[in-house]
Amino acid sequence: MESIFQVSMFPAIENMYVPVAFCILGPAVLYRAVKNKKQAKRMFNLFWGSIATVVGTLSLVNTFINQFSVYLNLTTNDYDVSTGIVEVLRIQPQSGHAPGDLIRVGNKEFEIDYFVITPCYRKTISNGGALTAGKHVVLYSNADCILKIVLSDES
Repeated sequence: MESIFQVSMFPAIENMYVPVAFCILGPAVLYRAVKNKKQAKRMFNLFWGSIATVVGTLSLVNTFINQFSVYLNLTTNDYDVSTGIVEVLRIQPQSGHAPGDLIRVGNKEFEIDYFVITPCYRKTISNGGALTAGKHVVLYSNADCILKIVLSDES
């Protein structure tokens, strides 16, 4: 049995691009506001710099809290186990613009959307995902969130 995905304690870097960008750009705009001499531009930069800083910080904190809570589900054994052959009911195109992959393992259905930022498994078939039709897998999940994938030797 080979584990091909497991939720980690820390977020993946691609989940943090936007919050980190806001955390950097917000203070940069605030600095620009302090240096600007014109009142109208100063107020505009102060307003948007403050908004970007607050939104970026809250989003970054939310990303870490969400990741850690999902990780705790796995470490405290708060999950359901689904074992069986993967049945693919729907495939999301690589370009998106459609609902995510819909798969069934055992008697449970899972939707996997590549374009949703989540700590759960999100790699669709069209983007090189491992959950293709006919594979025998063991899925550890909590509320439609796939926490761990183990490929069985029977695949």
